[in-house]
Amino acid sequence: MTTVTIDCIKLLDSSYIFYITDQNHTYKEYYDYIVTTIKDLIITNKLLNKYILIGNVYKSVIIEHFSYLDIDFSKLISFYLNHEHNLVYKGYGIHEHIGIIDIIKTTNVNSIELQSDKYSVRIHDYDILNLADYVCEYSMPNIINITTSGKYEDFSKKLIYIPPLIFNTINLTNNDRKYNLVTTFFYTHLPRRNYFLTYINKYIPCTNVNGHWGLKETYDTYMNTKVIINIHQTDTHHTFEELRVLPAILCGVIIISENVPLKETIPYNEFILWGENFEDIVKIAIEVTNNYEIYYNKLYGPNSKLVNIIENMKQNCNDYLLKILQ
Repeated sequence: MTTVTIDCIKLLDSSYIFYITDQNHTYKEYYDYIVTTIKDLIITNKLLNKYILIGNVYKSVIIEHFSYLDIDFSKLISFYLNHEHNLVYKGYGIHEHIGIIDIIKTTNVNSIELQSDKYSVRIHDYDILNLADYVCEYSMPNIINITTSGKYEDFSKKLIYIPPLIFNTINLTNNDRKYNLVTTFFYTHLPRRNYFLTYINKYIPCTNVNGHWGLKETYDTYMNTKVIINIHQTDTHHTFEELRVLPAILCGVIIISENVPLKETIPYNEFILWGENFEDIVKIAIEVTNNYEIYYNKLYGPNSKLVNIIENMKQNCNDYLLKILQ
């Protein structure tokens, strides 16, 4: 594991949460959301003598580092995080910009490229994640891909769907948004992303708004954005980018996304405009930007069911976590 800085929060004079203070910036907001959610559940439900580790840290490290605490570490419950793509086409397991090779096993999920082909299960740091009591997953398709493969029976029981509802509220205010059409790629040098940005700008202006933001900066950026385009990172990594998309939807951003496998398992999939390929995505982008108010009202207007769907997602997640914590 990567060396990290750890600290603890004492709650109700008897419970502790052990957490990473310098979490990776690419998913820090999601990590902080999980910490806050579990902390609130412990306080609200007055759960005493609970010892919770959140983050991919060995239990032995926590026991050694906090040996001065007078607590029963045998009751320590660990929640690790997966933040990587799991649905990988044609068995590829190498991240081009990171160079990590992962566990690869073929599943029963049909490929969106060719129905006769199947996806593989790509579990980054499987040997580490498998040490956890529970594994927090940002993606329901990831979970379905693992559980239906029939190859990870014990590991599947550890998986918890914690959607990245990183903002406290849903803000669907159609304010004066300065960004018309954007992508939000961290790594624009990846060939597929670079090609797409060049391609779409031949037909309609599309800016990549990039930055390693904090929670407030992310919120402000999304509240100033009309439309975000989401495409696959590579030709082979096909998990839906929920870490990017769901927070944007909470701010009323219209999402145009490349088609993904198992999209019917994404609870809010009806609020995304799906395109089959780059040409299709460009056509949708032109249509939406030319008729923005119509599409906004259709997705997020007074008759939208989005708020109820999001509230149900949050409640289901909290109920599941509470059963574990009690």
